[in-house]
Amino acid sequence: MGNWKDTLEEAKTLVEQGHITPAQFTDILYTSLKAMENKTPETISNESAPTDIFHKTAPTKPSLSEKERKLQPGTALGHYQIIELIGSGGMGNVYLARHANEIFAEQTGDVAIKLMNAEYADDEDFRLRFIREAALGRKLNHPNIARVYDLISEDGKLGLAMEYVDGEQINQIIPIGGLGPEIALPLLSSISSAIDHLHEHKIVHRDLKPQNIKLRSNSAPVLMDFGIAKQEEGHNSLITQTGVAMGTVAYMAPEQMDAKNIDGAADRYALGMVTYFMLSGRLPWKKDTSNMRVMAMKFSGEIETLQQANSDINRGTSDIVMKMLSAEPTNRYETGRDFIEALTNSFKRDNQSSAALATQFLQSFQQSSKSNRSNLISDPNLYRPPQKKHKTDPHKISTHSAQQKPPIAIEQSGELNRQTVGESEIIEALLVGGRFWMGNNDHGRDEKPRHVVELTNSYWVMTTPVTQQQYQAIIGENPSSHKEDNHPVGNITWIEALLFCNALSVRCNLKPVYTFNVNRVEANWEAKGYRLPTEAEWEFFAKAGTELKYAGSDDIDLVGWYDNNRSETTSPVSQLKPNAWGLFDMTGNVWEWCWDWYDSKIYPTRSNSVALDPIGADFGVKRVYRGCSCRTKERRARVTYRNKKEPDFRGPYVGFRVIRVV
Repeated sequence: MGNWKDTLEEAKTLVEQGHITPAQFTDILYTSLKAMENKTPETISNESAPTDIFHKTAPTKPSLSEKERKLQPGTALGHYQIIELIGSGGMGNVYLARHANEIFAEQTGDVAIKLMNAEYADDEDFRLRFIREAALGRKLNHPNIARVYDLISEDGKLGLAMEYVDGEQINQIIPIGGLGPEIALPLLSSISSAIDHLHEHKIVHRDLKPQNIKLRSNSAPVLMDFGIAKQEEGHNSLITQTGVAMGTVAYMAPEQMDAKNIDGAADRYALGMVTYFMLSGRLPWKKDTSNMRVMAMKFSGEIETLQQANSDINRGTSDIVMKMLSAEPTNRYETGRDFIEALTNSFKRDNQSSAALATQFLQSFQQSSKSNRSNLISDPNLYRPPQKKHKTDPHKISTHSAQQKPPIAIEQSGELNRQTVGESEIIEALLVGGRFWMGNNDHGRDEKPRHVVELTNSYWVMTTPVTQQQYQAIIGENPSSHKEDNHPVGNITWIEALLFCNALSVRCNLKPVYTFNVNRVEANWEAKGYRLPTEAEWEFFAKAGTELKYAGSDDIDLVGWYDNNRSETTSPVSQLKPNAWGLFDMTGNVWEWCWDWYDSKIYPTRSNSVALDPIGADFGVKRVYRGCSCRTKERRARVTYRNKKEPDFRGPYVGFRVIRVV
């Protein structure tokens, strides 16, 4: 390894004395590190695998072919049976598997088996690393850490049976520009709690990165992969040799280059870099930057600040994250909890009053040019998870049996309400809530299982989607691609739909439902103003007490505009047959935004009993929209079909309808 620390200290002294600039210090450090490495530096990317920077241990056995490595479905492995291959990496493959005992398997569910490649199984260093992962994992019991169930060591094979997390990696949900604080903070809080839990057990993960964090179906993050984890105290570093740096260069702390004295501060550095990536959507260097140049930048502290990477981040928040990225371990926060507390306080200080922000946002929207409109509406701080205020617990379940068939023929009065907005008339139908079957057992996985929902409110529901004329009258703009007054308005983002609801509520002297903060939108479920329907409410209105495939008929041509009868533009509203409750265009014409965060696995959580007034997942990345459009294939036009997009998505065939509680 050489005397890199002496080189670093000498260069730091020269900087302090003014003999060299910080940039020259970076160049000196880079050159010395490169010379010590004595090879061409590798380039770095966001997907870097764990990298041993200075030493590579070559397998002693010849590499097997890809076909020989893979286990076929049905192969027995320990107590488990292979279902399918679900991932591959440099060290091995990951399989979906199930316990061989059917009764036990039904209770525990599927597992993930991480199996080392055959050429590594007999290599002592790799074998010990894998066994350590099993031993460390068995010690841990935390909701945000993947459980390790069993060690597999037989017939020359070596693997781990672990909790199977069927979800996306954190890096797969981070958009260009990063996540807004109100989505990022709950995720980071859970990750920090997991890291603190490791450190309480004297364990350093050493490879924290977005690719090692997966999301459960409820969007809770789970820390994965302890393949290079290290016991902190004593001399229990089984495979780490002096001078061998294990980790992923993009996220590893500078001190990890010397593997002898690593503690929890290294994980907190990685947590800081994960936070940087989540809030900005990028790392603080160009993608083609070499490993050695990255490490030199980290040592010198010459990395771009978070505020430089994302100008929407305030200075205080940027400073908090950069404190975690200090080259000196003692300058970082002492725990993940302290870090999250500082971030939370910073976000709170940055909040503005909700009413002022909503007014400011709406005025800016009305005054902005079309060229600036997309930047204004895609502000990531304006569609964060809600703080729920609901007269009933949204997760409350009735004690009535879910197997009890709900009433199908729900009696409605047929009463209509008409009010004039500008030159347009809004027509609303009075609908009483009730119990119905939600979902579909015969189609998409996210539509299963069919389950019972009960809505306890009565509603005024617009009989058509919001038209271009109505939108123009309230907002003063018509963003639709094909402009016709009596066509549904299109090119509407989820946040714009909420702003319309509030503006219409004010126009009609009703209390607005939505409150806007700089970091989130809150819904007051007690308010009587206009709002978007929840996903359950939308399906209830569309089915109208029937079990028809489309909203009003089993023949889609009678009730909906779709790609086979109207594929170029939208059509005037209320031209086809309404459903049984007098609602038009709930199949076809435009997709219609709903309130809910999308969760592909939320239906199973309601399958045992009657769900009362459900409002969807606690938080997520995409919002639900329903009903299909004039460009949709018939197979996706059924009333139970679920679709989703990011809240700032706008498309020519995406609109909405509004409701209000009586």
